[in-house]
Order: sequence, then C-alpha cells, then structure tokens
Amino acid sequence: MFKNKAHIVFIIDLFILLIAFLICIWIKSGSSISYLINYADEFLFFLIIWGSSSFFFRKYSTLLMGESIDIIKTTLVSNIFAFAIITSLMYISRVAYYSRLLVIGTIGVASIIEIIFGSFYLAVNKAVGGYESLLTKDKSNGNGLARINNTLTKLRRKKKTSPDKAIKTREQALLVEISKEAFDFIFSYAKIESANTLIINTNSRLNIDTQLAPEFEAIVNINRINDIRYLNKFFEAANAKLPIGGIFIDLVETKNLRKKRILRKFPPILNYIFYSFDFMIKRVFPKFLLTKKIYFFLTRGQNRVITKAETFGRLYSCGFEIIAEKFIDNHLYFVARKKCEPVFPVNPSYGPLIKLERIGKHGKLINVYKMRTMHPYAEYLQEYVYEKVGLDNGGKFKND
Repeated sequence: MFKNKAHIVFIIDLFILLIAFLICIWIKSGSSISYLINYADEFLFFLIIWGSSSFFFRKYSTLLMGESIDIIKTTLVSNIFAFAIITSLMYISRVAYYSRLLVIGTIGVASIIEIIFGSFYLAVNKAVGGYESLLTKDKSNGNGLARINNTLTKLRRKKKTSPDKAIKTREQALLVEISKEAFDFIFSYAKIESANTLIINTNSRLNIDTQLAPEFEAIVNINRINDIRYLNKFFEAANAKLPIGGIFIDLVETKNLRKKRILRKFPPILNYIFYSFDFMIKRVFPKFLLTKKIYFFLTRGQNRVITKAETFGRLYSCGFEIIAEKFIDNHLYFVARKKCEPVFPVNPSYGPLIKLERIGKHGKLINVYKMRTMHPYAEYLQEYVYEKVGLDNGGKFKND
C-alpha cells in the first residue's frame, strides 16, 4: 500500500517539475515553442536525474511518513544534489547554450511547490487522522461498560500460559517479521522455548543494555545491522550480555546483495545511474574525514553499505567467532559465538590510508603507513579465512 502511494507521489512530483519548467519558459523572454522543442530531449534526462535523486534520498517516503521539517530538509537536500549533478554534467560536456534561468529556475520553482504541496498534504492527513481518532474515541466511550466487562472476562480467564502456548505465540509473532526459512535457520542454533533467549528487533544497543537479566544464552536480533550506526558498540553490548560460548544471531545486506537489489529494482540504464549515486554517497563518502560528516548528516547512519568481510571482521574484533552463515531473502544471516572479550580497538582503520604496527630494528615497534588493499577490519579475519580455505602450497591463504 505504501509503495503504491510512493509511486503516485512520484508521478505527481514529475508533473510538478513539468509545471515548474513551463512556468520558467513563460517567464523567460523569447519563443516558448522553440524552447519546448530545443529542450525536449534534455528535459527527459533531467527527469531521470531528478527521479533518481528523489528515490535515493527517500523524498517520497519522507513526505508520506515524516514531519514538516523533515519534508523541507529532505526536499532541499535531494533537489540540491540533483542540481549539482546536472550542472556538473553541463560543465563536463562543455554545453554552454542551456539557459541558467531554466535550469536553476525549474529546480527552484519545483522545490517551492513541493514544499507547499508536502506541507499541505501532511496537514490534511493529520487532520483526517485526528478526526477519525475522535470518532473512534466517541464510539469506544459509548461502549465503555462493554469494554470493561470484556477486560474483566479476559483477566478471569487468564491463567499461567503453558510452555507450548508460549512457544507458539513467540513463533507466530516472529513469522510476521521473518520468513519460515529464516526462522528455521535461527532456531536451529538458539532455543526459542528458553527464557534465556533474548529476541529483539532493534538498531539501538539500549535495548540490550537495559535488559534486567544479567546474562542470556542467546541473543537474536532480526533487524539488519545496516541500520545500526554505532555497530561495534552494538556488538560489544551483545558480548557483555553473553557468557563464553553464548550465541549472537543477526543479519546483514552485504554490498554485493545490495548491488543486485538496486539493479533489479530499476530499469536498465537508470539502475546503473542510481547505483553510481548510491556507491558514491554510501560507500565512498564514509571513507574520508570531511565527507564522512556529510554522509552521517544525510543518512544518520541508516542503510549503510557494508561488506561481508567488514561485518565478520567487526564481529571477530568484538570477541565473536562465526559458526554458521546462510543467504536467505537477499540477506546474509550469521550465527556468532562468544569466544572472548572485545579487543576494543582505539582507532580502527577504515579509510584509504591505514596505519599498521610493525617490528623494526632491535625489536622496536614502528608505525607503517600504506594504502588500503583489504576490507576494513579484515586484519581480524585470519582465523576465519584459515578455517574456510586453508593454506596454499606456498604458505599463503588459498584464493587470497
């Protein structure tokens, strides 16, 4: 239902862009017909970039679910990004005959209309929702005695829930969120019937730290780790609530799975344009000190791109070892076992230039700087790679 609404808003947005374009043509002196003819092909390309930027920054999702300030912020960020791409392409292709009024004006007018339309839509939606809530409240007040009686009846009937019923209820709740295949994989390693199995759906370590129980046999999180901003802290929180040998289960959309999803989601050509933007913002920006701040401002750490190697490397650095993994529903589910306390690296290497400790002359520790040739946190994966592939004849890992 939500996706259908987003598509409708997308069509409305393209219509708004066309209106803004026609307004700017009308304002500019000269023949309107000639501008329409000369800019027809370029305007279609403009639409592609505009639509790609809008989906990339989730402009339509924000309109349907956000607040007024979120609508303004997301709209401006998305439209400024589209403007930057368009003007960059104009500069690279050395095209000088395009009217700056039409390019800048179209984006400016469209942005104003979008913000007005979005705020109006949100206001109407809230008003309708409030009215429906009021009607519901009136109806419920009219049946107040009946509701009280029903509640008392339920309380009288409520006794100690049998273990089988508790397991069934837990299973039913989980199967709403995950597939049967994922459920079977997870609970072949964790006991669903045990009170010592913590099952959560979260991207915040707070939901682990605040558990009253000092320890669990297993922790199962069915929220993908791509949406966890402070990922190492989250893994460390899970480690702290598990004994040695305790099980931690979660899932990740790896970089390769993400690429396949994006290329399948959009039509040819458009899918590679979108993927290029996605790769630049979500993969390149976090690697550099300056653009990293821009990245977290735009994404808030949500929907990050992360490789399988980085995921497992982070887990090993946080005191876990991988004992099982399986691709299910375009995600990689993994089962990690607590092996020790976290390493707590002070300055984990992440960018393109890394610092490594090496033994120098007379056994003195020295720092060596080099360009990165491995995935972040790959230095913790020697044990995992050795167990998976073994050694080649020359003593190196196979398929290194």
